[in-house]
Amino acid sequence: MKMSEDVPKRRASADLGVVEPKPEAAPAIRPESAAAYIADMATELAGLARASRLDILAYLLDIAQLEAANVSRRLARQTLAR
Repeated sequence: MKMSEDVPKRRASADLGVVEPKPEAAPAIRPESAAAYIADMATELAGLARASRLDILAYLLDIAQLEAANVSRRLARQTLAR
């Protein structure tokens, strides 16, 4: 028996009953708003990680928060400049 035959094949998402969202069904959200929301969530998650003594994870979430906040501000300035 080959090694590949020992490993069960992954089922397609359709087999699992997963419904892929349609692009037209997704609500329109401005990128700067999405980035601001991500920054807020990263702050919350970093606090949770810190409280659980997951220091490296907290650090990475802090970095994600800073990047998301910077992106949000940059996009907001670009929108105002138009």
